[in-house]
Amino acid sequence: MSQFTEAACWLALLEATDLPKRAAKEAIQKWCLQDARSMREFLYLSVGDVAEHLNLSPDILQRMLAKREEIPAWEKRLAELA
Repeated sequence: MSQFTEAACWLALLEATDLPKRAAKEAIQKWCLQDARSMREFLYLSVGDVAEHLNLSPDILQRMLAKREEIPAWEKRLAELA
């Protein structure tokens, strides 16, 4: 988990076509900006762990957490752009 950057984690959520942008932004705003937590941590928790902090449906949260599988591709893309 620790090898992934916050940027790749944010992009995995914000660029997901199967997630409402509003939900992704709400998760980042609340979890990262207000609560000062890492999105890397968020993406490796369970639905139950994050549900108590975010007012989003379990279905949306599950789809968000599944985006952890896309982080390596975002890391690769960011490295290519650098």
